[in-house]
Amino acid sequence: MRPTTRTNTLRQAASAVFAVTAIVPLMIFVWTLHHLDALGRLPAQVGLGLALGIALLGFHIFRRLMGRMSDLIVALG
Repeated sequence: MRPTTRTNTLRQAASAVFAVTAIVPLMIFVWTLHHLDALGRLPAQVGLGLALGIALLGFHIFRRLMGRMSDLIVALG
């Protein structure tokens, strides 16, 4: 049972790192748009939506990759 716990910890740590690296730039982008009073403009909203969509897609792909790697580690161990 120990390897399963370790791979779950690896998955959680990887998800946390990816979430921080994806969310912090998005927060800076939103802050910049707010500071420039551009949040109400359509191009800014489209850009923000695209950035969020790409971040979520990357997170999904990264989670699947980490799941496969964790399964491989368990199989090798």
